[in-house]
Amino acid sequence: MISFLPFGESAYKTYWDREISTGDIGWEIAGIVPIGRFAGKGVKLILKTVNGIEITGYTGHAVHRTIQRGVKPASMLDAIKSPLKVGKIVYDNLGRPSQRFIGASAEVVVNPTTGTIISVNPTSSKKAKKLLRDK
Repeated sequence: MISFLPFGESAYKTYWDREISTGDIGWEIAGIVPIGRFAGKGVKLILKTVNGIEITGYTGHAVHRTIQRGVKPASMLDAIKSPLKVGKIVYDNLGRPSQRFIGASAEVVVNPTTGTIISVNPTSSKKAKKLLRDK
């Protein structure tokens, strides 16, 4: 299983994993498994979006929305790697950029400057059908 850590660390989780801090429990609950070690050695994987943005981590908001909305990590990965649609980069009223990756069952919003996942939503079945039809 591939897992993701805040601040750009990623690893495989194996049955050797035993060390998870209380600060990482939210990640574990979300299915975004925090600390992974293989035979005692850290492993780092790089996850990039279809347009080359390197994912560096998650905001607390993204973790909460993942849990709250029941979005599966596999659906998030599908949206990032094989989106039905990639939105344009937009800026909020504070000048912060974001880009939406819409997959068949999840929408992932990424800050393209920092590579941070800032929000996650399930994709409505109506939207997914329309995007699949238009593809």
